[in-house]
Amino acid sequence: MLTLTEHTNGSTRILRLSGDLCGEGVAGLRTRLAAAVAQPTHDITADLSDVTRIDGSGIGALAFLHRRLAAAGRKLGVAGAIGQPRDCLQDLGLARLLAA
Repeated sequence: MLTLTEHTNGSTRILRLSGDLCGEGVAGLRTRLAAAVAQPTHDITADLSDVTRIDGSGIGALAFLHRRLAAAGRKLGVAGAIGQPRDCLQDLGLARLLAA
C-alpha cells in the first residue's frame, strides 16, 4: 500500500512516500500531487526513503509532478531513494533529480 504524508520545510514542500510506487497505488496519488502543485509558493521534494519499489506508473507520476512544477516555474527534487527505486531512476537517466 502506498501512503503519502506532507510537510513544509522553509520554501519546500516535502512529499514523503511510503510503500510501492507502482500500479494502483499511483492512480490515487495523482489527485494529491495536483493539490501539492496547486500551492504556488513551494518547490517540491519527493522523499522516497520509504519507497520499496517503483515501476513505470511511479516514474510517470514523478514525471507528471515535474512537468506541472516546471510549467509553474518551480522545481522537483527527489531525495532518499535507495535500492530498486534509486537504481531505476539512475538507469532512466534521472540521476539529476536525485541530487535534491
